[in-house]
Amino acid sequence: SPGAPGPAPRSACSGAITFFAEGGAPAATSGQFPAGTRLRVTNLDNNKVTTVTVTGPSGSCVLLNSAAMEQIREPGKNLVRRNTVEVLR
Repeated sequence: SPGAPGPAPRSACSGAITFFAEGGAPAATSGQFPAGTRLRVTNLDNNKVTTVTVTGPSGSCVLLNSAAMEQIREPGKNLVRRNTVEVLR
């Protein structure tokens, strides 16, 4: 139907995104992307976006730090269930 939102862009990760308590500039850790990879993470529920650099390994596809999560989270939520992760070149 006209005006219906299209499918979400294909995400490099699947599943919810959460965060770890670490200060500093917005960043992420990843079990899938090497340190230095730049990622654009979008919360599809509020269309907020953050661009982060992977700083090290983690057990998650993408784990945001507190500053990055603060940029895209909805108030009171510590999880972004509907999201896309794009690898920036």
